[in-house]
Amino acid sequence: MEYNAELVERRWLMWWAKGRRTHHLHLMVYGSQEWNRRLAFRNSLRESAKLAKQYEINKQHWAAEFKTDREAYTAAKGDFIVRQLQNCS
Repeated sequence: MEYNAELVERRWLMWWAKGRRTHHLHLMVYGSQEWNRRLAFRNSLRESAKLAKQYEINKQHWAAEFKTDREAYTAAKGDFIVRQLQNCS
């Protein structure tokens, strides 16, 4: 198992098997800025079926586009989330 100790107020752990990531676990400080940011995005998906559908479609597109580049997939999702949270503010 590996974890990223550079993250502030959170940890991201992963488990490797047969040369690939098989499990991801995200931990964060309850009530932290990151905790609240992630809940805000989750809540926006729950409140808008249109947004949730767009996110689903985008994730399928990114999964196909970045099939062998996990970091690019994660960056694409992150950009979408940041834009959405800016729209909520």
